[in-house]
Amino acid sequence: MTQLSRRQLLQMLAASGAVAACESETAAPAASAPKVCSPVGGGATITHGPISGGGSASSIRLAVRLSGAGKVAFDVTASGGKTVRSTCAVSSETDDFSVVIDVSGLAAATEYSVVPVIDDVAAPARTIQTRTYAKAGQVTDFTFTFGSCCRYDDKGVGTKSMGKVFDVARKLQPKPWFFAQIGDWTYPDYAFSTKGTDQAGNNYTAYPEEIAKSWRRRLVDGYPLRDLLATMPIAHVWDDHDFAENNAWGGVTGKQSDRMAAFERYLPCHALPKSKAGAWQQFTVGHCDFFLVDMRSQRSDLKKALSSQMSAEGKLTWTFAEPPGHTMLGQEQLAWLLTGLKNSKALWKFVFMPVEINPRYDAVMYKAIHETPVGAVIEALGDSWCGYPTERDQILALHRTGQVKNIVFLTGDAHMGAMKARDADCPPIHMAANLDIGQAPIMDLIEKFAMPAKDLWPEWYQLGTDPNTIGVVKIVTQPKHQVICQSYDPDGALLHAMTIDLEAG
Repeated sequence: MTQLSRRQLLQMLAASGAVAACESETAAPAASAPKVCSPVGGGATITHGPISGGGSASSIRLAVRLSGAGKVAFDVTASGGKTVRSTCAVSSETDDFSVVIDVSGLAAATEYSVVPVIDDVAAPARTIQTRTYAKAGQVTDFTFTFGSCCRYDDKGVGTKSMGKVFDVARKLQPKPWFFAQIGDWTYPDYAFSTKGTDQAGNNYTAYPEEIAKSWRRRLVDGYPLRDLLATMPIAHVWDDHDFAENNAWGGVTGKQSDRMAAFERYLPCHALPKSKAGAWQQFTVGHCDFFLVDMRSQRSDLKKALSSQMSAEGKLTWTFAEPPGHTMLGQEQLAWLLTGLKNSKALWKFVFMPVEINPRYDAVMYKAIHETPVGAVIEALGDSWCGYPTERDQILALHRTGQVKNIVFLTGDAHMGAMKARDADCPPIHMAANLDIGQAPIMDLIEKFAMPAKDLWPEWYQLGTDPNTIGVVKIVTQPKHQVICQSYDPDGALLHAMTIDLEAG
């Protein structure tokens, strides 16, 4: 498939009124004048979606994929309000018959019902619920939910025993305002390539048709995540397995332009960087700012810093030393995050980091390298922020110096749940990294290293036999400002809760 430039794509779709997904940071608001499209009449039906996300206090984004070419619009209705029909678009093979449409001019902090309209015929069976957010600066209570790592079935067919955490989230009261999926969404690298790569060493993102299949897989009907996303907006960023491959870095096979085009094409997202170098995003809900960090597309090769050598006696030794320019986020994204946190006027700053940032893991990595060499442990920790400590410490310095207060890290990737309260070295951390995948015995292994797991996660952690979790975060304003982090198991039982008080100043 030929990759069109943004300008070419906009020119090609202008007549049909299609709205490009995820406008750049400097994009003008969507035009209020209605677009005019003609029905195609080919009998196209909805195959995936609709799904909502990428919204604000006055707008939402809606995405849907059809079986072929067709005119697409949406009827958007607030409870007791007048129905507003969105602008329209015509799905095309160029975009795998996927369409993303902006709907603007909506009321803040309001729930909406959305009915897709295909070739001027409403499809009420595909109705979804979504909402707008509170205006920036408005102090309000709300709840959201998040997590990573959902690999429900390699054949793309859900089962009744899987995905139960999504039903838990869907039934929460008060109803969450959005769900944040922070990576490893159905593990397409395992689904579409043998052991992550083909015989030539290419991961699935080297093939545009496999990229398309991977996104369709994430939104397949019959899996409870689809039911959850029919009730609330999504925020999303990728991790290694849905970016390209296990422990992926920016130089893996596959074109970043192809990955970014798909990221925009299938899901409604928040504004992406003007450079389109990666998928990092920022959005605001009332008195809270949210940062979605892309920890794959700009990352340096860990092997340039972490290496092993076998001696003549058969002893394996490891060394770790960061070379110049060693980076997790890249200069552009790091500057974006540091500047965004410094300039934020929000009371709370939530940073979604797909990989682990807890600096207490440094002691484990040191021990694994210098005292008890275990390659699997060293490489796993190196894939986290332990392998990029200089850049990590620039972020932590904002907290350590008191320059930025009330940061909360929300992390994934590790196939377990955990929480750590705020301390002098690091903001509080809530990990929800086992939505629908086997539990990893990370803490069990650390205990074998003769290092108390409690030292890493004084608040709460899971062992290898513990259940899947989904993370829930409640923003409370009365009687005082607090954040309540909760983890629930697939049966809806509350496993642990951590309360974070607002720091003064």
